[in-house]
Amino acid sequence: MSVGRKLVQHYMPDRVNQWREQVNHHKDNLLSYIIFLRITPFLPNWFINICSPVIGVPLSYFFIGTFVGVAPPSFGFISAGVELYVLTTTGDVMSVKSVMIVVVCALLSLLPMIFKRQLRAKIE
Repeated sequence: MSVGRKLVQHYMPDRVNQWREQVNHHKDNLLSYIIFLRITPFLPNWFINICSPVIGVPLSYFFIGTFVGVAPPSFGFISAGVELYVLTTTGDVMSVKSVMIVVVCALLSLLPMIFKRQLRAKIE
């Protein structure tokens, strides 16, 4: 076992084991799950970055999930920055539009998993 794996499992064993169980539970829809986690703030990105190789997330799923999942929140943050620049009075930093874009993208990341379950139910 590598030094990195030992360190991660030594300092965060409970969280790593919990996430390992979740990854195993979503193994059939792992890419959608990674994208969903990257879009939403349920797990911090640093935790996903550190623990993914330890629990055996394939590099292709990690890469694609990160690439697709980080873009929508980044767009929201960029929009918020532009709005801050444009604002002349104090007001809301995030617009409803920015929040809706992130929510819609998070929901879209779940569609493959939902369709797969419906297809399985029809076949059985």
